[in-house]
This record gives sequence, C-alpha cells and structure tokens, in this order.
Amino acid sequence: MDATRLPLSLSNHYGFDTRHNLLYAVCCMQRTQIYLPEDLLLELKLLSQKEEKPTARVIRELLRDSVQRKQKRKNAGTTLKEIARLAAPGPRDLSTNLFDYLYGKKSDYARRKK
Repeated sequence: MDATRLPLSLSNHYGFDTRHNLLYAVCCMQRTQIYLPEDLLLELKLLSQKEEKPTARVIRELLRDSVQRKQKRKNAGTTLKEIARLAAPGPRDLSTNLFDYLYGKKSDYARRKK
C-alpha cells in the first residue's frame, strides 16, 4: 500500500498522526511475534481502547518505558562507590600502617589506654 495515497482518516485509524508516520512505521520498524497469556493480552487491548491507540503502539510505549527504567537502574559497583563517598575519610597513611591502626600504637584501643 502506497502511504502517499493513503487517506488521512485511514492513517489516523491505525494510530498514526500523518501519512509520513505510516511510511516510517512500514520502513523503519522490525516485525516480531511474541506469545502472551490471555489475561495480559486482554489488559493490553483494554488499555489500547481506553487510550484510543492501537495495541501495537501501546506495547511499544510500555516496552520503551520499561527498558529506559531498567537502563537507569544502578549496578552494585555504582552503589558501593556512592556509599564509599558517604563514609568518613580515613587516615591518609592507612595503607602503609594498616597493622599499626588495627593492632598497634595507632589503634583505637591504644589511644583509649593513654
């Protein structure tokens, strides 16, 4: 079907704003098939009727939102770095005098004894 000859009313019926969007959908999207449980499909159809959009468009919008949300999630490394930034800074010579801080003269126990 030629998108330039498609009546505007027909393009709106399929949920596209203009004939250009229909041409974009035909040329630039990949078709895929998925299996959905009946209850989920029914919910999607009800949502599409409520929003007055085609079911495929509702699915695309929901998937896009979900993918963006998951991409914004922080991984464990990022979370640990943020926690480390919140911690109080330690002594600058900790790596060289670790055992002194843990067990020797620089430890909290040794300081309390004085």
